[in-house]
Amino acid sequence: MGQAGKMSGKKHALSLAFLLLLIVFTFTVLLKDIGIKGLCLAIGHAQPGYLVLGLSLMLVFFFCEGEAIRMIVKSLGHPVKHWQGFVYACVDFYFSAITPSSSGGQPVCLYYMSKDHVPVAASGLAMLLQTVVYKLVLIGLGIWVLIMESEWFKNGNWGVQLLFWGGFVINLIVIATCLLAMFSKRVIQKLALWVIRIGAKIRLVKDPEGTTEKLFHSLEEYAQGAVYIRTHYLMVLRVFAVTVVQRLAMFSIAYWVYLAMGLGEYGLFDMIALQTLIAMSIDSLPLPGGMGASEGVFSMLYYNVYGPALLVPGLVVTRGINYYLGLIISSIVVIANQSRIVRGEKNRASKPE
Repeated sequence: MGQAGKMSGKKHALSLAFLLLLIVFTFTVLLKDIGIKGLCLAIGHAQPGYLVLGLSLMLVFFFCEGEAIRMIVKSLGHPVKHWQGFVYACVDFYFSAITPSSSGGQPVCLYYMSKDHVPVAASGLAMLLQTVVYKLVLIGLGIWVLIMESEWFKNGNWGVQLLFWGGFVINLIVIATCLLAMFSKRVIQKLALWVIRIGAKIRLVKDPEGTTEKLFHSLEEYAQGAVYIRTHYLMVLRVFAVTVVQRLAMFSIAYWVYLAMGLGEYGLFDMIALQTLIAMSIDSLPLPGGMGASEGVFSMLYYNVYGPALLVPGLVVTRGINYYLGLIISSIVVIANQSRIVRGEKNRASKPE
């Protein structure tokens, strides 16, 4: 455990260091023309009321994801409290934001759920279903943009369009893979055996036979949970509805920032369409939080929306709320939750047997 913890800490530190370098490089490029003084002057004229609305939508985003996870886990017979769901959402956001391709969020989320006595079979199934629904909603919004808001897609250059279609295809592959893992017992067993064999070869798994036996027992519970989900459509529809609200809350932040900058030519649906294009384009890129790529796509798509004078302030404030504020909130929650776990373990260790 100690060595694993050290390795995890090193990876965390490296991810943060890489993210910091990306942030410095990105803002150096963004501010080369207007400078920090020009940025501050532009932001200083923003209307605070609209910014508060944008800020509040980040909390809605976290709450909705937490509720989606909580509803799935509860339906599988392992109820967790609302605040625990909020914690899982923050954990997912934080570790996804600092790791390439958002790869770190779900594994760490599973770890924290296990600390709350949620079985791996239930937590793994919950995270897989949440991923499927989350990406289905993005795919649905992407199709809506192509049909109803196609002028924004056509306004993007060939690079943005190529990234969009790449993200679209990759999201479909991820959805198909998750569904196979959820509902194909044969596929998940083969995958599990392959992981155990690899783990044994690199000496991470010391008892392959015992691990296989325990894992197959968990897979039986997992399969039962998958059957439950397949036959309880109402719960899945509720999760889908909450996830739609979550995505729209995140994508609506750009609209309130746009109004805060004193502009009003374009409406809410325009901003949601543009944010959908950005999300689809950078969703599967191997960059922490899409850092750099997100700003680049934003600059291309929003140039005519904001104009050259307000483009950078609009970008910085939008990303400041939907990414950096999210990082701040989620990091505070992660630290507080880790402290809670450590205190609980110390208290249990100090009790006489």
